[in-house]
Amino acid sequence: MLHFTNRIQDFKVQATDDKLGKVKDIYFDEDSWVVRYLVVDTKKWLPGRKVLVSPISFDYVDYQNSTVTIFESKDSIKNSPNIDENQPVSRQQESSLNTYFEWPYYWSYLDNEKMWGGFATPAELMKTGQTGEELAKEQQESTKLRSVDEISGDLGGYTIQATNGEIGHVTDFLVDDYNWKLRYFIVETKNFLPGKFVLLSIDWIKNISWIDQKVVVDLSKETIENGPFYNLHEHFTREDEKQLYQSYQKPPYF
Repeated sequence: MLHFTNRIQDFKVQATDDKLGKVKDIYFDEDSWVVRYLVVDTKKWLPGRKVLVSPISFDYVDYQNSTVTIFESKDSIKNSPNIDENQPVSRQQESSLNTYFEWPYYWSYLDNEKMWGGFATPAELMKTGQTGEELAKEQQESTKLRSVDEISGDLGGYTIQATNGEIGHVTDFLVDDYNWKLRYFIVETKNFLPGKFVLLSIDWIKNISWIDQKVVVDLSKETIENGPFYNLHEHFTREDEKQLYQSYQKPPYF
């Protein structure tokens, strides 16, 4: 199913023996647009620490009660390698976390379909029991993690441009809880179509400038204007997805 990332950022995180805190941000891979970590706000429990929880460690996600339960204990989180809250997360730090928690390395094999170490989902990767540590040691290049908070926002979200002009800004994402891939931008077309929201697939990105905070999609303003609008209060179904792709004459990912 598809879920708002803004909603997930209000979720509580439950360890095997106690509460850890609440989700305060979501990190994703800029190449695959797959969520790699939830960033947990531990309040005063671990001041100055950035606590990262991987989907590999998820036991159960309770959307009704806004809770993520993980396989790790509170003590194991407390004694885990320190990640500086004010610094980007490096691949070396990710390797330290994976070694400590015995998580399989998601970056040991990547392609468009199998985004979790040669598997489609983090759950499938976890079941292998393989760490891929030797391969991971050879891949110490800088990781490319981005923050959902950095890109979305009611006022400060990244600008979305069609092929012939600006159409609005990112206010949220829809994430697929099957493989934790970000599927869609939710775009407010404030200056273009006041009061309207549209969904645009991540797969339709033509170009992106992280420095200028701009995303160009492979659609014209006229095509978007004549396409379907999104109601924020309605669930977005698979049938809605089919209609969206048909409207923009794009081949579906499913």
